[in-house]
Amino acid sequence: MSLINRVLFWYILLAIPFLYYHEKHLPFPIIILLVSLAILVSIIIVFCSFYLLGFIFKWDFFWVVEGLYLGISLLILYFLGILENRGGRVFLFFIFLLFLIFRITRNRVYYRSILFGFAILINGLLTFQVLSNTEILIFHYMFREKYSEETEDFTKWDFDEKTNSIRNTSIPIEFTIPRGLFFHNPKDLSYKDKTGSGQIVGIFSSSEKDPNIYPYIRIFIVGGYKVIEQSIVKEEYSQVLEFESQRGEIESIKMLGENKSENHKNWEGFFWTFFDLMRPRYSKAGFYLINMGNGNHVILDIRENLIEDKFHEEVIENLLGSLK
Repeated sequence: MSLINRVLFWYILLAIPFLYYHEKHLPFPIIILLVSLAILVSIIIVFCSFYLLGFIFKWDFFWVVEGLYLGISLLILYFLGILENRGGRVFLFFIFLLFLIFRITRNRVYYRSILFGFAILINGLLTFQVLSNTEILIFHYMFREKYSEETEDFTKWDFDEKTNSIRNTSIPIEFTIPRGLFFHNPKDLSYKDKTGSGQIVGIFSSSEKDPNIYPYIRIFIVGGYKVIEQSIVKEEYSQVLEFESQRGEIESIKMLGENKSENHKNWEGFFWTFFDLMRPRYSKAGFYLINMGNGNHVILDIRENLIEDKFHEEVIENLLGSLK
C-alpha cells in the first residue's frame, strides 16, 4: 500500500466517528447521507492536496511555489471565515512564524511537515463546512416544503430616503428604520438566513453586512389563505432553536411564554430565552404572528439581547412601533 493510500485509510477511519458524533442528533439515513458526502469531498481534497504537495516538495524552498500554495490556502481560510476570528489569525501567525524558522534554517523535515499539516487543516475545515452547509440546506428544505406555494412576489421594497421608511405594497407593510438597524434584501441571503415559517421577505439587522448580528427582525409571510396559527409557528420555531442547540450554537433554552406587543395588542407572540455560545451572552428569541386580513400572515422573527426592565431592546421596540 502506497503512502497516499495509507494516510487516506487512517484519515477516513479516524474521521468517520467524529463526523457521526457531529450529526448524531439527526435521523440515521440522513447521517449516512451527510457522512458519505463529507467523506467523498474529503477524499477528493486529500488526493488534490497530495499531488500539489508532491509538486511543491520537488521545489523545496522555492518562494514562488510556496507563495502560490500559501496564497491559495489563505484565500480558502478567508472564505471559510477563519480570518475574521482573532483567535484564528493568532493561530495562523504562529504557524507562519514556525514555517519561516524552518525555511530559514533549511530544515526540510519540519518544513514539509508544516506544509503537510496545513493541507490536513484545510481538508478538515472544508469537510466540516460541506457537512454544515448540507445540513442547513436539508433543514431549510424541510421548512420550505410546508410553504412551497408562492402566490406572489413579496420581495420588492420601496425605500424613502426623506422619511427613512421602507414599504412593501404587496403585503402591504411599512416600517420606519431606526438608527442602528439596516435592511437586507432576500436575494442577498443564504439558505440559513431564509429558514423559518413561510417565505422570507426581508431582514432588519444591527449589522450592515451580516444579517445574523442581532438584535434583528426577520420578516416571513405565509400567503394563499393557508391555515396558520400561533401553535403551528411555535412548534416550528422551537424546532429551529433545537436545531441550533444540537449544533452547539446555543444552550439553556427556556420558554418565556406568550407576549403582547405594547403597540399592537392584536399580535400573537411567543418567546424563549437561551444562552448564546457563539457570542457568548444571554439572549431572547421569539415571534409575532400578524393576520393581515387579506389572506396573508406576517411572522416577525425576533432575536435580541436579554435586558432588564424592558421586554424588547429599544431599537427593536422602535421598529415594531413604526410598523403600519
